[in-house]
Amino acid sequence: MIRFDEMSRSLAAALRLLGHDRSALSAFNNTASGFWHSFFAIALIAPLYLLIASINWAPDAAQTNSATGSFSLLKNLAILSLQWVLWPLVMVFVTRWLGLGQHFSRYVIVYNWSNVLIITGLAVPALLFKFNLMPLEAALMLTGLLQLFTFYLEWYLTRLSLEASGLIAGAVVLGNFVLSAGIVRIAG
Repeated sequence: MIRFDEMSRSLAAALRLLGHDRSALSAFNNTASGFWHSFFAIALIAPLYLLIASINWAPDAAQTNSATGSFSLLKNLAILSLQWVLWPLVMVFVTRWLGLGQHFSRYVIVYNWSNVLIITGLAVPALLFKFNLMPLEAALMLTGLLQLFTFYLEWYLTRLSLEASGLIAGAVVLGNFVLSAGIVRIAG
């Protein structure tokens, strides 16, 4: 079981990495138990992910601002779980194929903990819209800008944690996006 101090150290290290502090890589628990403990981050992400997924982003939502009738808690939990499990499985093979297998564990640890911060950031416009503090158009624009920034952060973190070239890091981020979008599309 993960301890609170490890979780808070890992989140602080992820925050430092987002600020481009490369020395933060050594602040993570880069052991086998640290690898498995990093998957606990899904428990922190799930409520925010479900909040974002529950919001009706359709143009008529500006009047009602309520969750869609088609929101399914179980379906969205399944989507999140599939994304959370499949991506590291894909990366086992990708990192070995690229000759970067020695950095796989560190990549997953950084990826998992940094996603807590990334999803938290993406939840901000969703919350502002949900509570009528931001109009739909502004929330969508802010979400789009944050998503672009997220692609950059994922590229930077991938490049750093895998010690990979910018091109390889870009391909990894693109692959993650395609897999995630495919899972959402298939789950429909």
